[in-house]
Amino acid sequence: MATLHETHTISRQKFLKLLTLGAASVQLEGASPTREKYTPQYPIYRYSDFLEREKNPQDIRFLEALSRIGNLPVLSDASSAQEYFIRNPGFVGTDGLSNRIDCISTAVVPDAIRSTEEANLLIDARMISVGHHDLSSNGQRCEVYALTSSNGGEIYTHTLLEAGTSASQANLKVLKNGAVLVFWEADKKPYGNEPARWVQGSLYPTINEVLTNSPTEITPPQRFLPYSQFEGTPEIEKTIFFTNPPILSKSLIQLSFHACVQGVDQMGEAILLNGKKVAAWLRDDINSTLRYIGIEGNIGSRCNVGNWMIGEAQWNKGDFSTFRPYLFEKNMQAMVLDIPLITPFGHDQIGNPRIVVDGDYLLISGFCFAPQNGYSFVARIRF
Repeated sequence: MATLHETHTISRQKFLKLLTLGAASVQLEGASPTREKYTPQYPIYRYSDFLEREKNPQDIRFLEALSRIGNLPVLSDASSAQEYFIRNPGFVGTDGLSNRIDCISTAVVPDAIRSTEEANLLIDARMISVGHHDLSSNGQRCEVYALTSSNGGEIYTHTLLEAGTSASQANLKVLKNGAVLVFWEADKKPYGNEPARWVQGSLYPTINEVLTNSPTEITPPQRFLPYSQFEGTPEIEKTIFFTNPPILSKSLIQLSFHACVQGVDQMGEAILLNGKKVAAWLRDDINSTLRYIGIEGNIGSRCNVGNWMIGEAQWNKGDFSTFRPYLFEKNMQAMVLDIPLITPFGHDQIGNPRIVVDGDYLLISGFCFAPQNGYSFVARIRF
């Protein structure tokens, strides 16, 4: 388990030992004086303590499933196995690359959309995913992956964004009518020579347009907060479209995003009306609670599953091996730490966590900052 810098902060192990059930006012012995400006807004629990007090059977199954990932059978490729763990998925892009895919975001395609004759889909995809290659020659590029309904294996890949665009950290959502909404982190320098890593989005009428890279609308890269250095890693929280079929120019969308402020990422949220920002703010409640307990590095939300928000927190600034997932339970307004999410290889240095419900299963993806060679992964587990 990673520790914080002992000269300024309490260690992660010591904090977890001091942490008592629901105690948001843990005395941080030896903590940095700068932490006094942070106030925990929510009760903070260890995973094991929260599991003991949780009463909802479905939430208990959800929590317990996360702790069983380390026992999954390791496969080299997607298969018909009901439960599996895949290290470094061998997705092959349209350019023949087979390097790792990171920041995988997956959405389930409703059966009602797939079963209609008029849908006329190019493929019968039960799920659709988007991730990015880390290309050394021209930055990063997002690609889309369609998953079959028969065995969960990938059958199609295609460039989602135009060639040459440095794009990453994409998130997608399949709407009720089958349209696909995608937001991603763009690096385009729209403000002269100022570094520009902002948020951009696009709308596709059906999966067909995703696979052929034919969006009907694309928003310009947007900066949500005037004082941030960079912004990105968008997560689609809520959507309201005022027309059918949906169009971005008549919509209301809530996003969460990472905002780099004073050299570290903070969690932020934004409201977009007709594709353009009308309001944005930092989630000081989340940020302050995590800073108070000793998180010095990047903080951000990654996905939402039911009443759970799943995020990532970097205990030591600049040290990617100290990334760990955290949970925020929305109904009880409680923070859950020390999640026992460990890969079958014994690694717990996990960032970019994303979870989607697939019937009776959870599809969990992330990136493991393991010693020497990190790897992306996809796990499917019953809950």
